[in-house]
Amino acid sequence: MRRFFCNPQHINSHQINILDKDELHHLKDVLRLKNQDKVTVIDGNGTELICEISHLGKHGAKLNILERHTYKKEELPLRLTVACAVPKKSKIDFIVEKLTEIGTEKIILLKTERTEVNLKDYSRKLVRFKKIAESSLKQSGNLFLPQIDFLNFEGLMRLKLDGDFDLAVIPNLAGSTQNLKDVLEKKPAKNILVAIGPEGDFSKEEIDSAQQAGFISVSLGDSVLKVDTAAIVAAGFIKLYFS
Repeated sequence: MRRFFCNPQHINSHQINILDKDELHHLKDVLRLKNQDKVTVIDGNGTELICEISHLGKHGAKLNILERHTYKKEELPLRLTVACAVPKKSKIDFIVEKLTEIGTEKIILLKTERTEVNLKDYSRKLVRFKKIAESSLKQSGNLFLPQIDFLNFEGLMRLKLDGDFDLAVIPNLAGSTQNLKDVLEKKPAKNILVAIGPEGDFSKEEIDSAQQAGFISVSLGDSVLKVDTAAIVAAGFIKLYFS
């Protein structure tokens, strides 16, 4: 059944209003669905709705809710936060797409000592990142839209110290690292924070600071991975390990 995304504010107890232009275009013009066709709608907060199209208009569509299924994040076997140093060019779009697809709960775009981009520029792109995440959520079958934030390295350290993470790992090439699989085997966890460094790795000072905050230095294998590859490999391995 075709899946669509709808903002929770446009969902009531019996009916859904599809007002987003992209979703409406996909429903009407791409898939050419008609009245009485059935679709699935997700709200990004854990609710999945089986609906029947009741009206298709130029500026919106109305769907009658037939079934409602609601899930809670607390019921998930794993809650994963990935803080990823912002790479150059369009790689961040790819990272957001794939981390959403994997089922990451929170994506942090991270400014480190060696990050060359200005996070102020990226904050204006947050709407686009959310649209990318929404599209990936529909495709993947996941139900929870990841929260996307911007932090500098100091902010990430505060998040670690103030949060309720069972485990925090920082893949790096500094030398004194443990195998990620071994760390996961030794320390069962349900709420994990992963910090991915920039091209050229985290600085020694950042690695030392992270270890003092409780991060465990880990290795992702023998290969030297680029930022986007490292983020996807780490998140994917952790999700599969706990699946």
